[in-house]
Amino acid sequence: MFKFFLITFISAITSFTIIQLLKTTMFNRSWAYPLLLAAFPMMYMFFALWINDKSVLKNEFIVGVLFFSISLIYIRYRKLWVEYLLAVGFLLHTLYGITHDWFFINMGVPIWWSEFSGTVSVFIGFYLLFLLKKYHSIQTFAK
Repeated sequence: MFKFFLITFISAITSFTIIQLLKTTMFNRSWAYPLLLAAFPMMYMFFALWINDKSVLKNEFIVGVLFFSISLIYIRYRKLWVEYLLAVGFLLHTLYGITHDWFFINMGVPIWWSEFSGTVSVFIGFYLLFLLKKYHSIQTFAK
């Protein structure tokens, strides 16, 4: 139980640090968030490479295509539905982290990684949804 709270706390701090960096620096947010979403499945692939398991690498890549596709769609199209798709992509990554071991076992993944990356993803996903709701209410108010 302590491990869960510790990982959640560290993940929350990491999430808020990422969000603050993207808010207060000159990062171009039009590519920073999709790049972050694409980085999570790449980490799972890195863990498969680490243990030199080609079948797990293939499986991680197949799942990663979903997140890569969402990232590319977000970069290519700047529509409101794509903004929601990116937020949902982060939430889907959380779901993937929770259910990762149901599909296949990647022995290279540290035992804390799924909880950590999933928690970071859920915080960022809900933050993006919050921004969209805030933006949408401002746009509605301005009309």
